[in-house]
Amino acid sequence: MSSEIEVIKNSFYELFRVNYKDVKGKRRYFKDLENLSGTVIRICTKGKGLYYYNSEEYVFFEEGDLIICNEFYFNSILVLTKECKLDVFRIKDCSLLETLNNKIKKKEYRRIKIYNLKKVLFEIEKALKIEDKELTFFKLLLDVIFYLGERKNNIGFNYLNDKNFMDILIYIDSNIDRRITVSDVEKEFKTYNKVLKEQFKKYLGIFPSEYILNQKLTKAAILLKTTDYKISYISDILSFSSPSAFTLIFKRKFKESPSNYRRK
Repeated sequence: MSSEIEVIKNSFYELFRVNYKDVKGKRRYFKDLENLSGTVIRICTKGKGLYYYNSEEYVFFEEGDLIICNEFYFNSILVLTKECKLDVFRIKDCSLLETLNNKIKKKEYRRIKIYNLKKVLFEIEKALKIEDKELTFFKLLLDVIFYLGERKNNIGFNYLNDKNFMDILIYIDSNIDRRITVSDVEKEFKTYNKVLKEQFKKYLGIFPSEYILNQKLTKAAILLKTTDYKISYISDILSFSSPSAFTLIFKRKFKESPSNYRRK
């Protein structure tokens, strides 16, 4: 019997990739996954299993299911297949669950919600097309799904198959609060500005500088909802030229000021 866990952390989330091997019919528990709070999301990428909280609160899941709860109630798992793979990630803010509840029909459970991954992706794509006001958290969820290699063939996004470009996106997201610039990316990946622009235009339809700005604004939105940091401090750590410039740019994207966004 063996089980493996890989941990990936960046400025947006913590991701635990768990692979249960040869443990069919046995309960498994990872101490690494204790005491997580916020919105905790599990995506089953292979096999079947059961999460159990008590006699009335449990959930069966299989490949393609996305399970969300606002606390880490479900850690112990009963594996129902020879191999079972789960991607478990945590976002500090709980708004994502509320957003999904408002938009997607779901199976009801007392402490958790379960969704079909394809339906979630469909709703995210709709939100992206119409610049949905709640796009921040859809975008965050989409970013995480993008990083999960097992789903390359199930999602219609060509750049998932370009490892170099995926590495660039991960590098940017991991350093978004470290004053990262396009020049930093060029140096890190030993590439030219022209090549970088061509990659971003080909896959995302925007320039690298636009992607970095979008990620900064996403990070800012998360900090506004999950911390009591002053707006001037958020502006500084995300390397905006001034708090007033940050407020102006934030308002363009989210249609409201940072202070109003925080209050909602």
